[in-house]
Amino acid sequence: MSEKVRTIIIDVFTINVTWVLYYLIRIDSGWISHSAPPDFWIPMFIICLYWVILFFLFGLYRSWSIKSRLDELFLVVKTITFGVLLLFFAIFIDDRGIGAPLQSRLIIGIYWGILILCVGTGRVILHTFQRRLFSLGIGLRNTVIIGWNQKAHEICDLVQRYPALGYGIIGYISSQKENGNYKNLPILGSIEDLSKIITEHNVKDVIIAVNSSDHDQLL
Repeated sequence: MSEKVRTIIIDVFTINVTWVLYYLIRIDSGWISHSAPPDFWIPMFIICLYWVILFFLFGLYRSWSIKSRLDELFLVVKTITFGVLLLFFAIFIDDRGIGAPLQSRLIIGIYWGILILCVGTGRVILHTFQRRLFSLGIGLRNTVIIGWNQKAHEICDLVQRYPALGYGIIGYISSQKENGNYKNLPILGSIEDLSKIITEHNVKDVIIAVNSSDHDQLL
């Protein structure tokens, strides 16, 4: 199961948990007056789809491995705040026509807080668990290093020292056709073979480690 699919599953679960809590507060707390309990399942499906689409648009399903959990939480809060504001104004416009009390819209603030708590907690737990798996060498993404020099070897040492980043180095790409091996990681081919190597080895990440003075090669 890919990183993106796992994140979507966790988001769907936490969004639906938020909806259940919100529904219980709205109906059973007695804070909000209602003539009859509103529908449960259809709004839950629609609101879940709404958030998943919004999370896609805000980039919350891009790879998070190189981001800190604090950056991730900040983006979650920003996205949820924007989405809740859209819902607030949609409800406000709808309520104006039927004269609903202001109190019925204030519950949106509670929904905002519960959603941030649930989604944020779910993502932190998922990412902590995923980093633990990476630290054990499970689920690492196939990665190649472009370069065959001291810098490339130093980057390899650094990546292997911090497996929680999620990179699994499988070899090097040299600027020319040559053979070599460093820490049991071979030269897989030259830059001309890069596209073929990426396909054959299912490479997910490429780290560029050419010297900064090699401008033409870097471009």
